[in-house]
Amino acid sequence: MMSEKNTTASPLSSQSPVSSLQPLAPQSAIPNPRSPIGLFSATMLIVGNTIGVGIFTTSGVVAAHLPSPGWILLAWILGGLLSLAGALVWAELGAAFPHAGGEYVYVREACGPFWGFLCGWASFLASISGSIAVLAIALANYLLAFLPASVNGLVLWHVTLGDMVYSLSLNQVVGIGLMWLITSINYRGLQLGSFTQNILSMSKLLAIGALLVAGFSWGSGSWSNVMPLFPDLMPQGHLSALGVALIPIIFAYTGWNSVAYIAGEVRTPETTLPRSALLGTMITMGVYLALNLLYLYALPVAALKGVVQVGDAVANALFAGAGWVIAVLIAISIASALNVTVLTGGRIAFAMACDDVFFPRAANLHPRFQVPGHALLLQATWTSLLILSGTFEQLLTYTTVVIVGFSIVTTSGLFILRRQRPTFPRPYHVWGYPWVPALYVVASVGLLLNALWEQPVECFFGVLLCVAGVPAYRWWRNVDSVSGGA
Repeated sequence: MMSEKNTTASPLSSQSPVSSLQPLAPQSAIPNPRSPIGLFSATMLIVGNTIGVGIFTTSGVVAAHLPSPGWILLAWILGGLLSLAGALVWAELGAAFPHAGGEYVYVREACGPFWGFLCGWASFLASISGSIAVLAIALANYLLAFLPASVNGLVLWHVTLGDMVYSLSLNQVVGIGLMWLITSINYRGLQLGSFTQNILSMSKLLAIGALLVAGFSWGSGSWSNVMPLFPDLMPQGHLSALGVALIPIIFAYTGWNSVAYIAGEVRTPETTLPRSALLGTMITMGVYLALNLLYLYALPVAALKGVVQVGDAVANALFAGAGWVIAVLIAISIASALNVTVLTGGRIAFAMACDDVFFPRAANLHPRFQVPGHALLLQATWTSLLILSGTFEQLLTYTTVVIVGFSIVTTSGLFILRRQRPTFPRPYHVWGYPWVPALYVVASVGLLLNALWEQPVECFFGVLLCVAGVPAYRWWRNVDSVSGGA
């Protein structure tokens, strides 16, 4: 059973079993009566977290593998449909278990508390905190780019220890400051954090809409770059190339599971979760297709191949010297994704602490703002260390294989729960079961195998990071046992 501190800590927790057949953990998040998230805000969370830097940087990589407009657009459609399949799976799991923590809760319920902990451990230690660190530094880089070149990248301090050189840059300091600013906004309540997200997401969509209208109406592009869509119906090697191109596309679509982390604070999750998943993913797919069509309208496929800063290249091609427009748009996109990641990430530590497998204070809610304040502060502190270390990008790469692996485990958990708990209340049933979740599992396995083949060293370190959670789990369980918990 739970320790007393967690059963009475806050209105986000209740002492009700999660399953009438196998109650693994009594922690259960319920909607916050002060500021429950509605359909619009839930959809904006997904849109804000999904539409980020990826759409402005990956299309050139995709064009390098798929040398025709039709195949490029088709790849983005397939990536969107695959993401939609995953989003609908998470919607069923979230509606059945409307608790804080997302896939940590789902893996815990399907596979047991140990595997749930490993999932949460990898998410908190690298996936979530690492993403926040990368986004914070990226936002600092784009904001400082508007200042004189002597300021951007300025080294404030450096030290040499043997063969090792460590330096602290202004960008790192600004990134930490921005991250703490976003954390403080979300610390002051879900309503403020959600309102901020609505503003950022809507600003992003309006800016992208203005870019599309201006680009197609007055930009120096040509529809001859787009036609014919398929100069060759099925050239040799296109299927394998399509699989390779889908890898960066899938990661550009990541973020569709944002609402799952705060499912317990969503109004009527049984309807809001699936609807927001559908709307958010469909809006994202529409935006991605429209932007890629604009890219092809501005530049031929040959000119897009291998270009990383494809957004800048397209803006300059459509309107001479307009690269700053894309820089502003990217900055808004990064700020939006940063806010969502901070808002949702703290709920993982909160859920783990409620299960007595994380720092106990992370299970406490702020008495006034009713958010997991200690978990947010702990997340910000760890993220600051990642930013200062300068190794967060490598850490994020190492854990990619773990995150993809646990997404496979989470989706497979749907099959396990359907079989083991056939009578468990499920307000929403994923459309196309079992084929839709099976498609997601097969595609994710393909991405995982490709990662193991292409980046075996990084994958090895990712596995080591996950294995490091084993002694941590045992330590927390022993501490809980000594303190009187189950």
